[in-house]
Amino acid sequence: MHEYGIVSNLIRVALDRLAQEAVSEVVYVEFEFGEFLFVDPENATMAYESLTRGTILENSELRIRVLPGKIQCLSCGYVGKAELPDKDHLHFSDHLLVCPNCSASPRIIQGLECSITQMEVIVA
Repeated sequence: MHEYGIVSNLIRVALDRLAQEAVSEVVYVEFEFGEFLFVDPENATMAYESLTRGTILENSELRIRVLPGKIQCLSCGYVGKAELPDKDHLHFSDHLLVCPNCSASPRIIQGLECSITQMEVIVA
């Protein structure tokens, strides 16, 4: 489950930032994942709950936003959404993306992002 590694890194960033402030409680944290990271929100939530135990983030709400993926075809110029394999087979495919217009290999221009977009905290 690759979500643990991704969520662990985001938690580390959040804790480093929170250590610089006089925060007594964290109400919620919002993570944004690009569609092409193939992060399962349920697995990410389980990882968050497990990895935040004993920290100031424990008992905070995790909010997850998925940023849609976007591709650009260098052959025909198409810019837009990519066709993805059946969700049940995502982890068994090579994640090969093809242009829906000409079937060439496109360049990903959006959908690989991973960030903390918001935190609501209570200052001591």
